[in-house]
Amino acid sequence: MLNGYERPKGVDVDMLVLAHLRIERVKYQGRRILVATKNLKDFRLFDQKDAMNWHEIDF
Repeated sequence: MLNGYERPKGVDVDMLVLAHLRIERVKYQGRRILVATKNLKDFRLFDQKDAMNWHEIDF
């Protein structure tokens, strides 16, 4: 439960973030968009290049 709402069964938060990442890639073509996460395993299954451990991102 998050903020009083239960996550619908079958909807994974990682999938929602990845879907948003793909939308942003279309919207901002030519820019690199990163997902900062502590859980690289799940993201790397679907996106090899734009998920990074948030501790390793250097601006």
